[in-house]
Amino acid sequence: MRVATGIRAGPTNTLECKPDEPTYYPAGSTIESVTPDGKEGLAFNTRHAILGVTLKGMVPNAR
Repeated sequence: MRVATGIRAGPTNTLECKPDEPTYYPAGSTIESVTPDGKEGLAFNTRHAILGVTLKGMVPNAR
């Protein structure tokens, strides 16, 4: 969804609990990964800031 200010809004989730670990990467951060077998993965610099949170105890697709 594009809004007039140029800010992009994506899918949201209503959190009924407090996040355990917020993580913030400013724009221009270098992100590097490794493959499951330990080899060098992808590396890139972010264009935009990234904000993420970890919710401990949450089970994906729990019913």
